[in-house]
Amino acid sequence: MAKPKEFPRNSAGPRLPRPLAIFLQASADLQNSTKRWVLVVCSVLVLSGLALPNSATAEPPQNSPILGDSLRKTSITLSVEDQTVEEVLRQLLRSVNMGAMGGAREEGVLDARGPSRWTLWLDRRIDPSQKVNLSAAGLPASQVILKTLEPLNLAAYPLPGVLLVGRPEWVSQTLAHLPKEASPVDAGATQAGRGNAGAVGTGAAELRADSVTIEWPVGTTAAEVLALVVAGSSGNSGQLRPVGWLPHDVWRAGRFTDVDRTLATALVLAQFDLQLERKLSLQSLLTQTEGLPPSVSKWASGSKATVFTQAYPTGDTATIVRECLAEKKAGSSVRVNRMGLLVRTSASNHIDAVAAMWNVKPAAAEPNAGNQADPVFDLKLVNKAVATVLAQLSGAAGKKLRIEPAADLASQRLVTLDASQKTLRQLAGMVAAEVGLTVQWDDGEVVVRKPSAP
Repeated sequence: MAKPKEFPRNSAGPRLPRPLAIFLQASADLQNSTKRWVLVVCSVLVLSGLALPNSATAEPPQNSPILGDSLRKTSITLSVEDQTVEEVLRQLLRSVNMGAMGGAREEGVLDARGPSRWTLWLDRRIDPSQKVNLSAAGLPASQVILKTLEPLNLAAYPLPGVLLVGRPEWVSQTLAHLPKEASPVDAGATQAGRGNAGAVGTGAAELRADSVTIEWPVGTTAAEVLALVVAGSSGNSGQLRPVGWLPHDVWRAGRFTDVDRTLATALVLAQFDLQLERKLSLQSLLTQTEGLPPSVSKWASGSKATVFTQAYPTGDTATIVRECLAEKKAGSSVRVNRMGLLVRTSASNHIDAVAAMWNVKPAAAEPNAGNQADPVFDLKLVNKAVATVLAQLSGAAGKKLRIEPAADLASQRLVTLDASQKTLRQLAGMVAAEVGLTVQWDDGEVVVRKPSAP
């Protein structure tokens, strides 16, 4: 197939009205044949809609907010003290993934029959070791995420299979520069990457044709991560040659699980304020030796004001989203179709609209709804008072704590504990046992006692 002719990026001006286009064509008849043909071609382009005005060439996948609604429908109960923000967010996503897959599974294991797994993508310019103190009892995971990020002045936005977290300005700019179509089939993609396709829940299951599931250890460079994403398999790392045009930046351990390859590539580039511009073969990114590849450019200034369309659920959150947008007084438009509530506005307004949607608690997230199994979570303590920890665990479960006088002295002792995948009741028992105490877990009260002497 012949390659379509490419025009300079900004060569097309504003679209001409039909009368003006016809006038130009008629005027051309007075000129020589060469000029006439040039103007006729231009007129045809204008009338057929091929000469596009300068408009947004970037847009996150439109179903992103709809996919993000799954975070609102997973109930979370936890209590953490002095854990890093990265640890808390990964713990939350692990709990959501387990709920979505119907039970506990090893993180990173993909079930093609289930919904997309959530991966955390952090802004590299934030400090992931910032400490978080948080208690939540039966709250939607989305609300817990917002409660975690708000004190740190960080923003979040859901993308298919990815929770994007970072400085509000960077999250807005990243959204405004993602490729408009995030699922082109890369002609050079490996078959290993295509074998990782999974289903995305958007009402009807949609098979991603080119997704990637990879992970990398701490100390991997950004260039090596990009090469892994394009190759689509962790196992090919020894045969890859990292690109030389990305900064030499050493990253923490991370992963992408069933994430669209082009989206993953764009997220890697966004860490350096770079944009994937055109749908060329992603393999071409690995062949560039110096200077930016033709398909990569720096973020344009002022692009955060670019408007784009996202689809939101039409259920119990629709009114909240509309009210949030009405307060912005920016040129936002809302319409409804079979896909959902279609909102066209700026990136920052979309971030606010998603936050407003996430703060709506669905009935399914009530702590006593249905016959759900007791949630499990991780707890890491370093020199923390037993009484303080038990108070947090009891509060997270919606219960009062009562420490009997005989147990008071021991409850002031400090403990260090690292436990994972335990219920609140199990954790309370483990913490109390560290100082020789017992816990009675009643319906509305947790009683701490010192065992009687034998």
